[in-house]
Amino acid sequence: MTPEVLAAKLRDGGARIAFDTNAMWNLGRFARLCSTLQRLNFRLEGENKQPHELIVCVLAHGEVLMDLKQKHKETFDHTVIVAGLQAKQLLIQDFTPDHALATAEYLGGRYSENKDWHQAKKRLYMERLGLHPERDADKVQSSGATCSATIDWFIIGHARAEKCILVSNDRGAEFAGIADRVSLDTFDNIVHNVLEKTS
Repeated sequence: MTPEVLAAKLRDGGARIAFDTNAMWNLGRFARLCSTLQRLNFRLEGENKQPHELIVCVLAHGEVLMDLKQKHKETFDHTVIVAGLQAKQLLIQDFTPDHALATAEYLGGRYSENKDWHQAKKRLYMERLGLHPERDADKVQSSGATCSATIDWFIIGHARAEKCILVSNDRGAEFAGIADRVSLDTFDNIVHNVLEKTS
């Protein structure tokens, strides 16, 4: 998504915005971004425009909770996290059968043959382990059939089903060709620019 298209969507209101796990890792920054979006939504409502809807797929939410559990150990309290998200007007959305179907249609269209799907998973795992899929191919005997799909594919499928702009810093192969993806830095900068120009 180009910066110009994103800015226009943010000015027009009514966009659905989903956040990948990595967009929420820095909770202080994420909270500030959500506060900025709340101010923008307030302004849009004053202009009789639809506010933006902020969405977190339950799969991404689960990843963030796991990180926080590791960090805070015995003092971890998920109710505090959920209350904070709700205060920022974020909707934690389930992964439903409709999302599963949309993900299957997306992945089935992108990888129409089993061998293509297996190869995509193998390539992803090799890259994550620091191996080059072509140069190091002889080091990995697996066809990729037994490699699990990563949560990222399902977060993408969820965002596509919900017709969301997906805010993600992930540049992995599974995100290639996702037209409505934008990096956190780009999104953050454009949200601030739109708010400043409409004030």
